[in-house]
Amino acid sequence: MPPYDPTAPLISLHIPKTGGSSLREVLAAWFPGDSLLFHYRDRAEPPTRHDLRGGTCIHGHFNGARGIGAWQYYPGVMQHITFLRDPFDRFLSQWFYLNKRKRAGYPEPDLTDDPAFDVWLHRRAEAQAQGNNPYSFIWQMPLPPGAVDLDTLFDRHFVFVGIMERYAASLDALATALGKPPLPPPHSNATERDSDLTHWRPVYEKLFPDEYELYGKACLRNAATIAG
Repeated sequence: MPPYDPTAPLISLHIPKTGGSSLREVLAAWFPGDSLLFHYRDRAEPPTRHDLRGGTCIHGHFNGARGIGAWQYYPGVMQHITFLRDPFDRFLSQWFYLNKRKRAGYPEPDLTDDPAFDVWLHRRAEAQAQGNNPYSFIWQMPLPPGAVDLDTLFDRHFVFVGIMERYAASLDALATALGKPPLPPPHSNATERDSDLTHWRPVYEKLFPDEYELYGKACLRNAATIAG
C-alpha cells in the first residue's frame, strides 16, 4: 500500500457495522475543524459533493450501488482508509440494526414485509449474484467490483486497511500510517442481538465468497502493517 500523502485529500470509507462511528471520533481529533468532512445522506437527500483540498479527510457511507460511491463523487482521490469485519458477523450486526431502526419507526423500505432472517439472507445473496446488492461492502470500495484485481485495489488506492477484530492494534497502526498521535479506541453505536443466528455462518460463507476473498486480502494487509 502506498504511503500517506498529507498534501492530498483522504477518503475514509465508513462500512456500516465496522466501528466507523468510533473511528469518526478519532478522525475528529486528528483532523480538527473543517479538515474533517462528512459523506452521509440528509434524510432522502444524497450527500453533499465537497471541494476537497490537500490535508482534508472525508468520512462516510460511500456506496456505488446507491450512486454515492467514492469513484462517483471523487474519482481523482487515490488515498483511502477503511475498517473491515468478518462478513458474516457484519451481516448479522447489520440485520439486527436495521430491524431495531424499523421497530423504532424509521423507514426501512426493504423490510416492509418483515422478512425472516433466512428470507433476507437469500434476497441479499440473489442481489449479490446479480451485481446489485447495496448492503454488501464490496460496493463500498473505491472502485466498482471487478474493476481491478484486489491486490491492485489495495496497492493503488489504500494507505491503510483496518480489521475490526484487531481494532485497537489497527487503530495504533493507522495512527502511525497517518503520522498522527495514537488514541485510545472509543466504542459507540453497538447493536445488541436478540437471537442466536450463528448456525447460518456456513450458508453465508458459501453464498458470499466475493466478500470473504476481499476480507481475506484485507486481513493479510492489516497483519503485515501491524507487524511493521
